[in-house]
Amino acid sequence: MKYKTWRVFHGILAMLFISIAAWHVIDLGRHSNFAMSIYITMLAAGGIMLLLKTYMFKKSKKTSEV
Repeated sequence: MKYKTWRVFHGILAMLFISIAAWHVIDLGRHSNFAMSIYITMLAAGGIMLLLKTYMFKKSKKTSEV
């Protein structure tokens, strides 16, 4: 498996596990109230967004002209 393929596969699995873990905590958590559910959802969404940002938007190498 090529590195790029592994990286994409790993990212997809990470997003899947983050989503399942957040659902598990919200649905089955004993100490989960509405505010905590919002907080967990925001953390999970933020993590997924950072992962997508890392994979989708690559930094371009800038050439410096002097």
